[in-house]
Amino acid sequence: MNPDVYFESNVLPEMIQYLEEHQNIGLISPKICFPNGEIQYLCKRYPSVLLLFARRFLPRWLQFTLKKRMDWYEMRETGYDKIMNVAYLSGALCSSGENI
Repeated sequence: MNPDVYFESNVLPEMIQYLEEHQNIGLISPKICFPNGEIQYLCKRYPSVLLLFARRFLPRWLQFTLKKRMDWYEMRETGYDKIMNVAYLSGALCSSGENI
């Protein structure tokens, strides 16, 4: 974990307790936000080859043409305010925008 990561003192104990109570859980993450409070959309569905290509190679200004698909891939419609089943989680970004 990078030194610029911080969280409330109750986060890890609550996650551990949840895992102990739900033995079938294989993946867990708290809601992760940037320092300005904006959500980092780290929960993912399985992407198409087109989405993987677009996220990696298209400039941001052109990615808007696939916004609905990108939002679906990042599960944005869920609001990230409840426990949900996800296919996988991606790494978080630190405040400088680098992957951690």
